[in-house]
Amino acid sequence: MLNYAACCYRRGMASYCHCNCCWLGQNTLPACLAAVLLHWATVLVRLTHQCCLPDAGLQFEVARCRPQLTADFFKQLDTMVGQERFAAKPDQDRLAELETLRQYLEEGKEAVDKAVQANISAVDRMKKLLSAKDKKAMILEMAEANEIDVALMDLLQQNIDAARMAAQEEPAQFMEKVKQAAAKFLVTQ
Repeated sequence: MLNYAACCYRRGMASYCHCNCCWLGQNTLPACLAAVLLHWATVLVRLTHQCCLPDAGLQFEVARCRPQLTADFFKQLDTMVGQERFAAKPDQDRLAELETLRQYLEEGKEAVDKAVQANISAVDRMKKLLSAKDKKAMILEMAEANEIDVALMDLLQQNIDAARMAAQEEPAQFMEKVKQAAAKFLVTQ
């Protein structure tokens, strides 16, 4: 059942799957984008719990759908939580699932935003480092400001790898030397 459900999910057909993980129980997706996203998130949560889908799948989907995780989306989700909470016969399992989903998506959204900001910052710091006339002095200045971190080192390594793949060995060697000098001041948290 795991393979079939995962296959349905990858094809974007979770509402058609036969693993009983879809809360819609019908062959149509909701018209509202927020409801569609909520449906997919709910399917993922259920697949994770019922079929042992790795948590990385959920993290990937949160990152992929980050642009759609807007205030309107969370408003729609809060509306659904409220409707379930104040229903004549509230389904406690569904209510707990919706509340957990909201918390997970909110935390995931914040983590994605933080990671994006760290990468943007690393690009700026790498430009600052590589464009400095005195690399050693810039490394010391950046080390003093705790600006040499894993994101910067990863970005330098990606540029080194790209230079080597493009057969630009001289720039790759230069960046390797800069990376080695900066690595002495690497800040890990």
